[in-house]
Amino acid sequence: MNDTNKAQAGWKQKFVSELIEYWIVVVYLACFFGSFTWYRRFILAEFHISYVNYGVSLIEALVLAKVILIGDMVRLGRRFDEKPLLVPTLYKAVVFSLWVAVFSVLEHTIGGVLRGQGLAGGVE
Repeated sequence: MNDTNKAQAGWKQKFVSELIEYWIVVVYLACFFGSFTWYRRFILAEFHISYVNYGVSLIEALVLAKVILIGDMVRLGRRFDEKPLLVPTLYKAVVFSLWVAVFSVLEHTIGGVLRGQGLAGGVE
């Protein structure tokens, strides 16, 4: 096998690996967000209000999974990997929460601009 075939095989293997990792995160987030959607639906059903926005949970899971993988790609949260397990776990939870929050605010800001509400309109 020459160098070109090795590089191509390495690229394909990396692509498949990242795709599998992406879908694992998507399924986890979709289940997590879906449980909140079910909860919201059950609460609103008590007041005879129909709520079936399950697609929003799925789309949010698809977007946030990519944001999380981008954060992982830029090695976000790798500062305390050599410390005891509790320290990097808590650090990564905080860093990735802030990372996702920044992208969520950015998403709502862009939505506000597209709807003609301005920069602050999307954040409200």
